[in-house]
Amino acid sequence: MAKSYKLVEETKRTTAECAEKWNADKRDVSAWCRADLISGAVKETSFPFRWIIPCDAKRPIDARIIRELLWQIIELENERISEIDVSAWGIPAVDIAGCIQSLKDADYLAFSQEGVGLQITKKGLALIGRGQNDKAINETPTALKWTADAVGIIAGSAINQIIQR
Repeated sequence: MAKSYKLVEETKRTTAECAEKWNADKRDVSAWCRADLISGAVKETSFPFRWIIPCDAKRPIDARIIRELLWQIIELENERISEIDVSAWGIPAVDIAGCIQSLKDADYLAFSQEGVGLQITKKGLALIGRGQNDKAINETPTALKWTADAVGIIAGSAINQIIQR
């Protein structure tokens, strides 16, 4: 009986254990379980009502992982790193190709025009804070225009008061 219990314990993990393995918060792991993003995760039906997750479950790709992968792709293209490594996030090297494919499928990456490498799309650049909106770069923001108009009116009024004295 003890062996069977030990086998169950070796094949299952709690949210806290997975959070530590995946460099995530245990609340995030619980949320992923609730959203059915972790294959095989089940909630216990008796106290303490915790999530039990298979040891071989894969970490869902969230915005933090996507940002990390995009930055590492930039670093790789600029030859600052020699390979993409997200093992600190609980993603083994064998799963990186699948992650890259997921980013391509979600329109964060696209093939370059030469068809050889990958390039980060506008959606990907926006996620890492490098995107530009569709407006022209030289266009002045509306709020800044309003502020400049208000300051101009006040300054003009002050100058008129000084001149009339």
